[in-house]
Amino acid sequence: MYSIPFVCAFGIITVFLSLITIVLLATLMSTIVRAMEKKADVPAATAAAAPAPVTAAPQQDPQLMAAITAAIAEDLGVSFSNVRITAIKKV
Repeated sequence: MYSIPFVCAFGIITVFLSLITIVLLATLMSTIVRAMEKKADVPAATAAAAPAPVTAAPQQDPQLMAAITAAIAEDLGVSFSNVRITAIKKV
C-alpha cells in the first residue's frame, strides 16, 4: 500500500490547497460584491445629497438622538453631519 509519510504529506497538501481555494473564492466574491455596491451607490448618493436642515425637538434625549442619527448614517452610508432627524415618535 502507501507509506505513512506519503499519506501524511498528501493529507497536508490537500488541506492547504483547499484553504487556498477558499481564500481565493472569498476574495473573488468580495471583489464582485464591491463592484456591484459601487454601481448601486452612485444613484443613492445623488438622491441623499440634499437633506433638509431641521433641528430636533429639545425634549428628546441627546444620547438617544446621537445613537439614532449614527445608525441611520451608517445604514445610508453617508456622513453623520448629513443626517437630520426632525422627529422621533414611539410606535
